[in-house]
Amino acid sequence: MITSKFIEDSSLPVLSWCAQFEKQSNALTIRHGSGVDVIGNGFVEGAWDGQFSDFDFIDSSVMCGTGGTVSSDEARFIASTHRLNPIVSIEKAGVIYLSNSIMFVLTAAGEDLDPIYPYYPYDLIKIWRQGDHCPAGEVPLSSQNKLRFHFGALITIQSGGDIQYDFPYAGEEPSDYQEYHATLSQKVKQVVANAQDPARKIQFEPIAALTQGYDSSATCILAKEAGCEDTFCIADSLLSNPSLDTGEENAQRLGMNYSEVDRWDFNSLPYERTAELSLFSLSSYAPVAAAEELLNNRLFITGHRGDLVWDIGKIQAHKNLEHTWARFLSGVNMMEYRLRVGFCILSPATILERHTEAIDRISRSDEMKPWSVDNRYNRPIARRIIEEGGLPRGTFAGKKIGTGHYNFRYSKKDTTPFMIHYGEFLKQSHANVPWTKRAYWKARHWIDDIHWRKLSSDKAKHIRSTPQQRRSPFVYNVSPLKARWHSSFTLQWAFSILKDRYSFNPSSQDE
Repeated sequence: MITSKFIEDSSLPVLSWCAQFEKQSNALTIRHGSGVDVIGNGFVEGAWDGQFSDFDFIDSSVMCGTGGTVSSDEARFIASTHRLNPIVSIEKAGVIYLSNSIMFVLTAAGEDLDPIYPYYPYDLIKIWRQGDHCPAGEVPLSSQNKLRFHFGALITIQSGGDIQYDFPYAGEEPSDYQEYHATLSQKVKQVVANAQDPARKIQFEPIAALTQGYDSSATCILAKEAGCEDTFCIADSLLSNPSLDTGEENAQRLGMNYSEVDRWDFNSLPYERTAELSLFSLSSYAPVAAAEELLNNRLFITGHRGDLVWDIGKIQAHKNLEHTWARFLSGVNMMEYRLRVGFCILSPATILERHTEAIDRISRSDEMKPWSVDNRYNRPIARRIIEEGGLPRGTFAGKKIGTGHYNFRYSKKDTTPFMIHYGEFLKQSHANVPWTKRAYWKARHWIDDIHWRKLSSDKAKHIRSTPQQRRSPFVYNVSPLKARWHSSFTLQWAFSILKDRYSFNPSSQDE
């Protein structure tokens, strides 16, 4: 019989949690931050498409966060259905550790990352590309143990410690655009209502990202229909026209409040802010650091994966959430930042995304031809949502420009606080590694980079996953963005800074 104990620790990041399951005794202990809701034998940080009072997030088709439930014979955990908030785990010495934080699970298990291993950014892309084929992707640690990533998974631990993996309910398949749009609208409204429920420890007020692109514009329309009044955008002060892709004018057209931060504000912030948003160097989200006050206690509604789900030609190859051409991971780098700042993420494009054939059929149907344009930036579903939602043609999606990404590239000449600190970290951590091991990994990194770029396709191929491709993903499709040697250790750097957040507080009380 499984027994459970919940321990709230106010010193932890507000939405963080870590579960420790002892196989021999079947004892499950969950330590969590002050914003995690605990009702009975369940806990959750996030919102879903159901009534909060029902606490039925395990059975939801839209889960914006993570949580778990415990019964006498099993414990079940759910990661976010949009896959931006994975659960991570380590199995060690008869104990299974699970968490929504890489830093928390490493600290709880007494583990460390390999200081000279340069492939963490690439390993995560390999796992991501496989979709449902890889519900427990592994990366190495400094010991012989592994760190597992569970993207979009349902995890069941049975009495005795056996683990099973499944995936959340996909929702009802839509038959046409009207049904698809109605479901998106309904689900967004349900999540927004759930997030604001007064019975919660934290009520998450909605705020939508808004640029002039398809994806954020469409999701902003859906957010407005659900009662969202606030938008924000990241402007780029280094452009000749910093407002080139901001959503300010469209926010005015929609009658919504608008705020913005500058893309480069993070350069003047403490180095910890860049570290917690740069776990994986290929897709740092450092520009979001300056939006901390805007995102605190918010349901952040974004356009993530609209470029895949709503773009004609890509959704066909997305069955089982496969994404074989991904060159970096968009949004995953917010996982530690999100837990500290205290916000949830809703990505409307990922609602019903498992119904790839239906979405593709709708996009190509005769009824959608008025919203289909003759160029490579063609997303008729998104365009129809936007235009019927109140934004006229010509005010959005002229050209793909905006992004919240920052490709972390180390430079000794860069004198920003975070770059200086990162450089010092590299010197100290690598100095303790035998020179033969350093030479081996550096040579292998260089050879693999040449190998991938010589053998892989120059362009992304929107194709299904195969066993052969899963073994050599960067040969049988486009290679990832290049992570230079000195820029490949941001996860180790972040852990060295953030691990103290998760030190045990002996004054914490059982609930």
